[in-house]
Amino acid sequence: MGSSSCPCSTAQWSWMRRMRSAPTTTSPRMRRLRWLTDSLGGAALGAMVYAIWAVCVNWHASPPLAIRAGLTHWVISTALTYCDAANMRYFFSLGRTRLEGMAFALCAGLTLTYSVLITAHLIVGTPHIALTLAVGVIPNIVYCVGYTLLLSRTTHKPNSRLEARATRKDTSPSEGT
Repeated sequence: MGSSSCPCSTAQWSWMRRMRSAPTTTSPRMRRLRWLTDSLGGAALGAMVYAIWAVCVNWHASPPLAIRAGLTHWVISTALTYCDAANMRYFFSLGRTRLEGMAFALCAGLTLTYSVLITAHLIVGTPHIALTLAVGVIPNIVYCVGYTLLLSRTTHKPNSRLEARATRKDTSPSEGT
């Protein structure tokens, strides 16, 4: 398994290492943005905002419960943001075209995020799960859409099925020689 606590398979880790080092044809600014979105520090910083919101929304129930909800939300959001980027890269690679890859990555990212967050808050007994998660819905959708667009711009993948088919034919061994 990899060096972080992300529950990804060994095959996924080797794919992720190749993907991180994959050559790109984008500007240095896009590569820096991709590095920031893939880093643990960027994930922890972004999750801090949601943790503070979780504490505020649940404060009236009891301060210890609110702090537990905030800490839970921070830990889970940090891990999800970090692992979600890896999972979105993996699901993006499953598509034969950029559009398919973007659709797979977007759906997988949102599904994984909210299934884990809801489950974690049910386990710790957060009193207002819907209010706790509501503030993050729009930013999470924007993040997932933005990250899939970033993947589309920084990863080599055909634009259409016709290009994918043409690329496959060009790389196949020639017949009759």
